[in-house]
Amino acid sequence: MAMVSASSILLLIAFFLIQFLNISPSFSSPIHVARNTPTEFSARLINHNSVKSPFHNPKLTHSDRVKAVARTTIARQKYFQSKQIRLNDMMNPPVRRHIYEYVVTYSIGTPPVETFAVIDTATDLIWLQCLPCELCYNQSIPYFDPAKSEFFKKIPCGDPDCIGAHSICKNSVCQYKVDYPDSFTEGDLVLETLTFRHSQSNPPKLGILNIIVGCGHKNSLGEVTYDYPGAFGLNRGPLSIITQLGYGGFSYCLVPTDNTEAESSLRFQLFQKITGSSTPMLDGDLYYVNLEGISVGDERLAIPPGTFNRTGDLDGFIIDSGSSFTSLEPYSYSLLILAIEKRIGGRTPDPEKIFSVCYDAKAEDISKFPVITFHFTGVNLEIGPSNTWINQKKTETGGIYCLAMFQAFGVSVLGNYQQQNVNVQYDWRNKLISFQPMDCTKAG
Repeated sequence: MAMVSASSILLLIAFFLIQFLNISPSFSSPIHVARNTPTEFSARLINHNSVKSPFHNPKLTHSDRVKAVARTTIARQKYFQSKQIRLNDMMNPPVRRHIYEYVVTYSIGTPPVETFAVIDTATDLIWLQCLPCELCYNQSIPYFDPAKSEFFKKIPCGDPDCIGAHSICKNSVCQYKVDYPDSFTEGDLVLETLTFRHSQSNPPKLGILNIIVGCGHKNSLGEVTYDYPGAFGLNRGPLSIITQLGYGGFSYCLVPTDNTEAESSLRFQLFQKITGSSTPMLDGDLYYVNLEGISVGDERLAIPPGTFNRTGDLDGFIIDSGSSFTSLEPYSYSLLILAIEKRIGGRTPDPEKIFSVCYDAKAEDISKFPVITFHFTGVNLEIGPSNTWINQKKTETGGIYCLAMFQAFGVSVLGNYQQQNVNVQYDWRNKLISFQPMDCTKAG
């Protein structure tokens, strides 16, 4: 009997695995045994408050949620602006318990084990907590155990897959380490199978072989004692799943945070199809765009030209899925407040002293408040009252509604609260980003 090489055995195993997962292979990469590159695929996307999320906490009051979101938004902004960090570290924003985060569901390993991760357009690494734990924080689902995964493989030092700003070499194994202001994650860079399914009513699954992920054995979130298993990076760095697969981009449609039943999709496409008007994606791993101005109703604010231009590492304007609320450069933020007051009248003090502009009003009154328009190069994004105002505290007559925006410390940010019910499309090949308003609960 002829001897069968180890590589041949691995190829046969990969073939049967592909058949089992009902996927079509592609052997375009010489580095890995196999990796399929479907034309497109999607993953389930839910918000933190969804009853379908294992992180849903019915004991939290509405006020508790708002305060937590405001605190973490400000913390993330401060981190973006910290002058003590290097440009490469800008890809590693704080991973904290944002109540208005959006979570992708996927499975890892063979057999597949379901897990969850916060989608984050400001980092590229996919990582999760793994056994054995030298230091792990609490999570509501079991830690991933690589010993039970058939095709789990650590990446050796010197391997072409030992890449990225995070990678380091230790004991001949490629490892990663990401430091945040008050937390960190570190462990092995590994090759694993990731499996995606669009929805619970759609049982067919798609498995993608040999994706580089971070298997975290030492993880800390500072004062936070309960959080997600990890993060799902979506920026333009080398470890992003889009980069690894050579895809043209991705898109998402975020359902409103107060909808606890709906879910939507995170979509990946080999050739990203942009629909509608778009704005240029500027250079950098983060998603910088050119914001030319802002209007309140039909009034264009007197913001000096070039205010939001990117002149260095700590300014400009970015689209960020991980920031809850929008943050604006100080002068433009003050002009925005003045324009709102001119149209609506005197403010109501925020009882929690978090937001700058609040009104005691009924929901139907808020719906009549002026639309705020962000004028990007090539496209206008209209932000209606439901994406502008948040009910900070319920009252007998209605509620204390506050402007869900903050003053920035440098770089300005379009947060996910202002992206609700907008199909945001990222076209990497043509360097374009588009905004298409729609009902994301029906986007599928």
